[in-house]
Amino acid sequence: MRTQFLFIHFECEDSNGTRPGAKTHRWSIQNNRTGDVLGQVRWNGAWRSYCFYPVPETVWSGGCLEDVSTFIRQATDEHHQRRAASCSGS
Repeated sequence: MRTQFLFIHFECEDSNGTRPGAKTHRWSIQNNRTGDVLGQVRWNGAWRSYCFYPVPETVWSGGCLEDVSTFIRQATDEHHQRRAASCSGS
């Protein structure tokens, strides 16, 4: 899954064991130049999808929002594929 984009990147928050036993991943969205955290992508059970949770008072260009949308689609697709594989006994 692509995590690096022109102005932002996504870092998995649970790759270092900060969320033991979690069934879904969380990613922080960070500015490539400053390293500032701009938001988070995490699972939303009501929507059955990963969703974008921006930090208040952040400003987003259309290009960055497209990058977030691309990332969310990829993460959600991978999640559903993993769930389907585990349900089929693979």
